[in-house]
Amino acid sequence: MKFNQSRFTLTALMWVSLLLSSCSVDTFEQVAPAKFSDPEAGIEIENFSAVSFDGQKTAWNLKAQYANLLEKKQQTKVHMVHLLYYGDQSEPTDITADEGILFEADKNLFLRGNVIVKSPNGRILYTEELKWSDARNELRSDTRVKIIMSSGDILEGNGLLADRNLTRIELVGGSGFHPSEK
Repeated sequence: MKFNQSRFTLTALMWVSLLLSSCSVDTFEQVAPAKFSDPEAGIEIENFSAVSFDGQKTAWNLKAQYANLLEKKQQTKVHMVHLLYYGDQSEPTDITADEGILFEADKNLFLRGNVIVKSPNGRILYTEELKWSDARNELRSDTRVKIIMSSGDILEGNGLLADRNLTRIELVGGSGFHPSEK
């Protein structure tokens, strides 16, 4: 049997074009949407991690699913954030959020979207936005907050000022109740 190269090439090209025509650009865009939609996005990093030290001791450890380093603004936009703040406690305060901005000059942090703060003393804070001041050791929110105390009591307010371990809390327009009272 004689090998016909032109017939083989034509058949191979038909199979390749058939396979390629069954894939569309839209399919790939739906499977892998653009994570970094910021037009100013500088360096894009997946599995981002940043650590801050207080002398020899780790002060906090921030991890994010991905980040955009905005060098001109000295900011890092982080997405799917997980922050462990060690402070003076043996157990860290655990903070999660959908996204945030780390301000590199002063190590302040702004978090937004499903923000949850779990303190070592058993208190849990829920809010949509949270500002973290590194120098002042404080958390601040100007949006609705809900705090579940370790006793089961629930505090709610239109904002708060607290330390990062949620041991000192000042509510704005707050109220409190025990779940059995509702």
